[in-house]
Amino acid sequence: SNSSYKMDFGTGDSICPDGRYRSGICNIIIEGNLMDSLSSAFLDFDDFYTEGFGVVGHCDIFNFGTTNGNIYLFFKLTDGYLNYQYEHEYGISYNFDKDILWVNGYETPLIFSDDSFLVSGHCYGRTAEHDRFLVTTRSNMEWPANCSYYSKGVVDFVLPDFSVGKGYLDFAGHYGSNPGCNREYWYAFRARVTNTNLFIGDSASFNIEY
Repeated sequence: SNSSYKMDFGTGDSICPDGRYRSGICNIIIEGNLMDSLSSAFLDFDDFYTEGFGVVGHCDIFNFGTTNGNIYLFFKLTDGYLNYQYEHEYGISYNFDKDILWVNGYETPLIFSDDSFLVSGHCYGRTAEHDRFLVTTRSNMEWPANCSYYSKGVVDFVLPDFSVGKGYLDFAGHYGSNPGCNREYWYAFRARVTNTNLFIGDSASFNIEY
């Protein structure tokens, strides 16, 4: 059976159990119990913001059962757009397909602090400067509990509109007061994609291919 939900975070920023601020509405249709094999969910957004960024797109989530005892989820985002809300900066348009293994915490789906995931897949779109990009995981990305950023793994990227057209980023290790939550590495990757600045973090490994 299908169930429809409207998650209304209000017009002001609401802090959520995962520590992130959200506002606006997320509309969800769930077919079956999302924790059960062959179930699915479909999400759309209405004037929705997370951490101050406007979010647009359509997200499909499918539960494909278990792999080696871990829940296997597939996420597909189409027509995604991340609006920075800056006066002189465009947003990022993107699409992605992600294979996600829910490694820890699936026994307690309403408790986020014990969750961790392995993520693989690819995404593509245009940066804030309208340059095309394609990103593919070379190895599984580790996504730890209560963190918006990956802690380990390697991604390859292609920038068709630049003479230095491809490279990779290695999310290699831990950083700062929150080990495993490497916000700096995520921003390094974003900076490299949007304006081709070379960034080498304390523990990150970055390689340019010509």
